[in-house]
Amino acid sequence: MALVTIRLQGEAGSVSYLVMTDPTNHDPAIAHFDEIILPAIESYFEAENCLSSAVQAGDEKVINTTRLMVMRTARTAAIELHQFSDRVAKLCPAWGPGHGQSVEQVRQWLRVVHAAAISSDRSDEVLVLQDIADAMKHAQLDHAPRGRERFVDTDKAVLFFGSGFGEFGFGEAKYGGVEQVMVVQSDGTKRLLSSTLDIVKSAWLRAMGRD
Repeated sequence: MALVTIRLQGEAGSVSYLVMTDPTNHDPAIAHFDEIILPAIESYFEAENCLSSAVQAGDEKVINTTRLMVMRTARTAAIELHQFSDRVAKLCPAWGPGHGQSVEQVRQWLRVVHAAAISSDRSDEVLVLQDIADAMKHAQLDHAPRGRERFVDTDKAVLFFGSGFGEFGFGEAKYGGVEQVMVVQSDGTKRLLSSTLDIVKSAWLRAMGRD
C-alpha cells in the first residue's frame, strides 16, 4: 500500500489529502473507495480546518471564500460516499451482501449489519446521508422513499452554524463552537455532517474487514 499526498492551494488556504494506492489490489470497489471516496472525505475535513483558521483570523473575505470551498467539498464527499452503494450493487464484491441485491438492499445491509455495529443509536446515518446527497443534487425533494419520512428534503437544510456547549457529544463538534456544516432535519434537530460522513465511512470500512 502506497500513500501519496496531494495538496491543493487556493486563496482561502490549502487542502491536502492522502490517496491510497495498492497495485496488488484487484477489487475495483475497494480501489474506488480508496482512490476517490476517501480523498473526497479527507478534502472536506481539511476544508473545515481551513474554515476554522479563517474564522480565527477574522478576515471576512477569506471566511466567505472558505465557506464556499467547504460546501463544494461537502457536496462531493456526501454524494460520492452515498453513491458507493450503487457501485457495490453493480460490482458485487466478495465482501458485500451478495449477488442480485438492489441498491436499497445494499444500503439496508450497510445500515443494519455494519453501521448499527459501530453505533446502535446512529445507524440511521446511512439514511440521513442518502437524504443529504439527494437534496444536494436536486435542491428540493418532493417524494419520500418508500416506508419512511425524509430526514432532509431541501439543500437549504445544509448550513453553517456554530454549536453551543453540550449541544453535541464530547469531541464531536469543533472546539469552542466554531462554525461548521450542520444539517437541520425536518423535525428541527441538528446533525453534524462530519459525524454522518464518519459513521457511514466507518461502516463501509467494517464491511470490507478494515475496521
